[in-house]
Amino acid sequence: MLDKILQTLNGHGSEVASLEAASLQRARDRNAAVAELEELNRRRHAALLADAPDSELDKLERLIARKKILIEKLDVAEEPLRERLAAAKAAAHRQVVERHVGLLEAKHRKLRGKVLEAEAAQAEFMTERQAAIAECGEHEITTAFPCTGFGGILGLGFAPQWDQEQETLLERTRAAREHKPLLAQPPPAPAVRPGPRPRLPHEPQRASDAQRAVSTAIRPPTAVGTPRPPPPEDRTPLEVGSARVRVLRGGWSPSDDRPQCRYGEVVRVPISVAERAEAAGAVEVIEHFGDPPPAGKSAPAPERAP
Repeated sequence: MLDKILQTLNGHGSEVASLEAASLQRARDRNAAVAELEELNRRRHAALLADAPDSELDKLERLIARKKILIEKLDVAEEPLRERLAAAKAAAHRQVVERHVGLLEAKHRKLRGKVLEAEAAQAEFMTERQAAIAECGEHEITTAFPCTGFGGILGLGFAPQWDQEQETLLERTRAAREHKPLLAQPPPAPAVRPGPRPRLPHEPQRASDAQRAVSTAIRPPTAVGTPRPPPPEDRTPLEVGSARVRVLRGGWSPSDDRPQCRYGEVVRVPISVAERAEAAGAVEVIEHFGDPPPAGKSAPAPERAP
């Protein structure tokens, strides 16, 4: 019976769709044979009750036997057909897996090349940046070109955010170099302070400032005196190992033996003190005079013009 079923597939016995169709057809044939067998048994039972002739009973017996054999053949062919279907599904699954593996391998080769290329480009950029900092100073380079290398992880949305931040920094630095102010949001309008509360009918008349001053012999407050002088600025020439900074946090002191500084005051401090204070956000480095000379050696004297 299995060979007959496979012959009806027209050479497509290894395809999943053909085997599934054959399995469904086998189930339909079995259900039809079972229904016909029940009808034959009913007719045989009626013939026995009606005392039908032996020829009619023999004919019904032969038909019942054939249907039983057909059902048995269909039952025997079920397991091999199911095994062939499982093998065909496994083969088709392996083909799908191999196809996707091939696509992933091609994408991986492309990704690997791009990542290695980006790594090499970032290494060149950071090498050039370090060389510029060594020759010009970190403050000058970070002020003129504040961009840095990408330090995030690819695939999590960090790269687009980093790109947007770098472009914003570049626009600001370009505008600062070209003296073009950036478009900013207009400042919010100042809140209008409400006037005095209107007097209710049952309340007495309020006294004015002049009346209150006369009645109490107290003069009204006078205007504010002269404005506070601007903070001092130390513009004396720098020495080797020193830096000039502008104070951003009032009350900051370079050392324990020096007084506290005002906001905006310009002072001279050692480079090490300036770096620590700038990292803490207390000062802004304006200029510095290189690194201090090694211990036991004095700074080289500047060359004189012939």
